[in-house]
Amino acid sequence: MQNLQKLSNNLVASFIDKFTLTEKPAVEFLEDAQNSENPLGRTAAYEPGTMKIMVYTTGRHPKDILRSLSHELVHHMQNCRGDLGSEHGTTEEGYAQSNEHLREMEREAYECGNLFFRDWEDNLKSSNIQLYETIYRSTKNKGDRSMSTKDWKNQELNTLLMEKWGFKAPEKQELSEDVVPVVNVIDNYEGVQKEYPSEEALEEEEEAQLKADPHPIDPQARIRDLEEDEEAALREMVSGVIQDILSEKSEG
Repeated sequence: MQNLQKLSNNLVASFIDKFTLTEKPAVEFLEDAQNSENPLGRTAAYEPGTMKIMVYTTGRHPKDILRSLSHELVHHMQNCRGDLGSEHGTTEEGYAQSNEHLREMEREAYECGNLFFRDWEDNLKSSNIQLYETIYRSTKNKGDRSMSTKDWKNQELNTLLMEKWGFKAPEKQELSEDVVPVVNVIDNYEGVQKEYPSEEALEEEEEAQLKADPHPIDPQARIRDLEEDEEAALREMVSGVIQDILSEKSEG
């Protein structure tokens, strides 16, 4: 639920920034087991009078919940611009078939809501590294594949070998989950978003690391390098002994 709240906050903030809304809606997530058992139960609703979005969550995938939220955000936008007033009719059962204006509002909500959600999701994965790492790749998320025993053994062996030959893997830094920058959903958006190093800077850093340690993640290569160094030292020592012997004989 905590991850869902962070994602929903980011989704709402991104929507408001893109469509320049002056009012922020209230969002409430509802647990309703009885509603979830109904194949045609409610998924979400919007109250124009209170500017409140209600999304049902029981038994639903988080992505489906967020898609419903995106749909209702479009209704909130319509309300902000005055298209959901009482003069346009009420949303009783069947309104999408009987009221031409409200049917158009539904069409816009489905089209705009789904497209916005798709843009938001794609940009989240490619641009917002912090939020993506802490939520999408979090091992605490239900359904993530856990590490197999084989992978675990290989990782442990790799770690022991690296430590044996004087290399210690860098510790992973914990990412702060408190700051959630808004996803950049349009090309010319200029908002509060963390800047990340360019590809050129990352390549330069990688080259510097390789010069410092040519085999940072290959213990076997490190072993080969050490063996070559030891062999060279042995050859040099033997060569020195032979030269000393030859020198003594020539003097004698």
